[in-house]
Amino acid sequence: MILTRKSPKNVSTFHLKGAINTSLINVWRNKNPDSETLNAIVESHNIDNFKKLEFGYNIEPSLRSMTFYHNLHAYIIALNATNAVDLCFLYSPYFQIPSFCEYLYANGANISSRNPDDCSTLDIAILADHAEIASFLFSKGIEIDEKAFYYAVSSNSTVMVELLVSHGADVNFRENNTGFSMLHIACLNCNIKVVEILISHGININDNEDVRGFTPLVIASMMHYKEIAEFLLSHGASTNIQDKNGKMAIHHAIVPDCQGFTEFITNKIEYLNFHSRYQPSLPIVENFSDMIVLLLSNGADVNAKK
Repeated sequence: MILTRKSPKNVSTFHLKGAINTSLINVWRNKNPDSETLNAIVESHNIDNFKKLEFGYNIEPSLRSMTFYHNLHAYIIALNATNAVDLCFLYSPYFQIPSFCEYLYANGANISSRNPDDCSTLDIAILADHAEIASFLFSKGIEIDEKAFYYAVSSNSTVMVELLVSHGADVNFRENNTGFSMLHIACLNCNIKVVEILISHGININDNEDVRGFTPLVIASMMHYKEIAEFLLSHGASTNIQDKNGKMAIHHAIVPDCQGFTEFITNKIEYLNFHSRYQPSLPIVENFSDMIVLLLSNGADVNAKK
């Protein structure tokens, strides 16, 4: 379930901070409280009401909602009530308190635990962008999966990318929905440091195996990221590889399909918007003459057959 900050439909605004206990009790007498009600209580950080609702109505709390609203008190109450050490350990990096993660691990948490979305504690640490917690997990022998590296690149965390590569992460992973390589995503994020790391570790600079047949240079050209394009060209990127519609980088630079591309990206890469602080920002393309000159000077053939 994706949480929002909108009040539940069956509960009044008494759930905001400063809620009056007696008023809430009157509401509950006439309405059947549910998990949505409990999420509103978690957001309010009203622990008394949280206890009344959890234990009085036997509603199972959502650990994810507690991390979303940063309600550590409710989280600890839920931990004590359920003894779900593994699951609490898995989500604990969201609170960004290394000692809390260490405490749960020391008290028997399984470092290989996964949630229903098949995320590991390391994945959560990356989404929370907390290198210290990730380093702690590495020190305890946690394994790197492909998803972890994808999250690091997609959330535009250079520190996490460097950390994972230093622990042997495989850079040759492809995003399932779009077919993008990690280099495509790094170019989309306009992160030249991550682009450099990936190329230095042998990623294919001319990869065009995504669903549209785009090379990383096409991404940079379409978005008019001149610095990224220059770096790719200096490391052997080809200007004349055609996509599945017969277009090359220069065609996308001249007539960028910005609206269609933006919709394509936002429809395909959805997970990060909810699970991390990263919000993708696709710029309005303008003043593209520099990009055209750059591509032409590197052998782009604008008259090539499409």
